[in-house]
Amino acid sequence: MVVAGDRFSLWKPTVTAVLSAVLFFVATFIVGAVVAWLARSFTESSIALNMIPLFVGSLLVSAILLRAPPGNQWSALGLDSDLVRPLLVGLSLGAGICGLIVVTMQLAGWASWTAIDAAVIRFDWRESIGTGLLLLAIGAAGEELFVRGYFLQQLGRAITPTGAIAATSIVFALLHASNPNTTWIATLNTALYGSIFGLAVLWHRSLWMSFGIHYAWNCAEALLGANISGLTIRLTELNLESTGAAWLTGGEYGPEAGLIGTVGAIAMVAILWFVPRREVKTALLWEFESDFTMEAVDASDASLADAIGSGGATAGQNREADGRAESSSS
Repeated sequence: MVVAGDRFSLWKPTVTAVLSAVLFFVATFIVGAVVAWLARSFTESSIALNMIPLFVGSLLVSAILLRAPPGNQWSALGLDSDLVRPLLVGLSLGAGICGLIVVTMQLAGWASWTAIDAAVIRFDWRESIGTGLLLLAIGAAGEELFVRGYFLQQLGRAITPTGAIAATSIVFALLHASNPNTTWIATLNTALYGSIFGLAVLWHRSLWMSFGIHYAWNCAEALLGANISGLTIRLTELNLESTGAAWLTGGEYGPEAGLIGTVGAIAMVAILWFVPRREVKTALLWEFESDFTMEAVDASDASLADAIGSGGATAGQNREADGRAESSSS
């Protein structure tokens, strides 16, 4: 029989992983709030005060928790030194799918480029495109570190990687639920794209790839004049205005809020599946102690053997002796 101590041993890694994920989540918000308070002395940009604190908070808290016993490297989150290929694949995929969606909308007559109305632009970076690209990078990196870094990995240890991707995709969608012009389709599609970023980590073992997809998607939208999750961010003179049904094109929220964005997401999943997996020697955090269930079972078996004495071993020895006897007689 399995005693209470054995049951606790079985569940202890799961409870520890869940508590670690919750600790990371709460600590990141606390550190981010402090960083935002300090940053107000240097900038009044609302987008900077959202992007930078999340990035700094996620980075600092991840670094601290990774150093906790037994001590892990950044590669355990999918941030290993082999970053060029997964990053390029991610950048190509994000920019390519977004560009294809915009071109399709143009050819189908569902959108057109119009003159920019400066009065409705919330973040105008046409005069400082470098600053805009940097802030978009910080924003994407912060969200990926926060949602699909330590948090995702610990949830993956607690449940399963697939279950963790589903859970974090919901969190990702909720983070964007208060954005301007949001709709229920936008929320569902945001969760869908969040799962794609998670699949990049699961299938290709690289947070670099998920960051690349995320960053390239946002940059492509800004460069092509589309809204990014409801935010009017302009880096060029292009201004994409939706003329088709909002449920199809995404309307004022952006392409990811329409059915065309859903189709693009499905295409992205298919491409990710067929991209060759890379061989990574280092384990991801959710693979650490992944055999804890077997260890607990082995421990239970050992306890059971102790309880019944050496009968099991004796029986095994008797079977082995009988086998040798049969061989010699034949």
